Amino acid sequence: MGTARISISLPTELLRRLDKFVSEYGVESRSKVIVDALLSYLGSKGFFEGTEQVFGTLHLVYDHRASVQELLEIEHKYLHLIRSTIHIHVSEHICFETMVVQGIASEIRELVSKLSKVRGVKTIQCALYRESDIRSL
Repeated sequence: MGTARISISLPTELLRRLDKFVSEYGVESRSKVIVDALLSYLGSKGFFEGTEQVFGTLHLVYDHRASVQELLEIEHKYLHLIRSTIHIHVSEHICFETMVVQGIASEIRELVSKLSKVRGVKTIQCALYRESDIRSL
C-alpha cells in the first residue's frame, strides 16, 4: 500500500492536544497518530470488505439472566472465528466478555450482528484490524 499526502483542518485546541501527545509519547509524527486513529475508528465500526482477513476483539456487556444461553449458542456456532474469550462478573447480573476473533470480515460482521440482537446485551464494541493494514505499517 502506497502513501498519499493529504491536508486536513483541525480545531486549534485539538491540534494543540495532538502535538502535545506526539511530544510526550515520543510518537514519530502527527501522521502516525492520525493513521492509528483512522484504523481504530474504521475497525470499531467494522468497516471492511467482505473477504478481507481481520482480527481483533469484541467487547460485550450483558445481563446474563436474559442472554447467557443464546450467547453460548452463537459462540459455539462461530468457534472457527473465536480464538479466545475472557469473562468477568461485573455485578450479580452484569457480565463483561471479551472475544478475541480472527477470520473473514463478513463472517465477523455477521457474528457481531447476531450478538447485538440478543436480548440482554447492553453494548458491543469492536476493535478490529485488517491484516493487510498491519503489514503495511
